[in-house]
Amino acid sequence: MNKALLVGINKYKLPGSNLQGCVNDVTNIRHSLLTYFGFTVKQIRVVTDERATKRTS
Repeated sequence: MNKALLVGINKYKLPGSNLQGCVNDVTNIRHSLLTYFGFTVKQIRVVTDERATKRTS
């Protein structure tokens, strides 16, 4: 069974370190996995911005 963990971080805690487009990239990759590579929604985990931490669960 395939699994994917997609992490996109636009907002960083350090001033001036923010990026643009990372969350959009993750959304586009998720769409591609679902459309072209046979992944199901349950096989993909998307984590963005403040939800992306070192903590594992």
